[in-house]
Amino acid sequence: MIIGHHPHVVQGIETYKNKLIFYSLGNFVFDQYIIDEAQKGLAVEIVFENDKLNFKLHPFKSQKSQVVLMTDSEKDDFLQKITERSLF
Repeated sequence: MIIGHHPHVVQGIETYKNKLIFYSLGNFVFDQYIIDEAQKGLAVEIVFENDKLNFKLHPFKSQKSQVVLMTDSEKDDFLQKITERSLF
């Protein structure tokens, strides 16, 4: 598994040679409020069980430098955009 972080915005996810690549999880907290996409991030929960890897995605946003989980509708829209940028 590879987890990237530098571009300040969430980027796509790819499976390559049966391994996961998260190109960028975006920002956890970022003080450039004029860039909406830079105020969003993605936490990845990884669970190893019986030689198997499972993961859950937890989209969040930064509001005045405080992290808040997205609402269900925000999360659905956000994950749909990530899916469109991803290769599985």
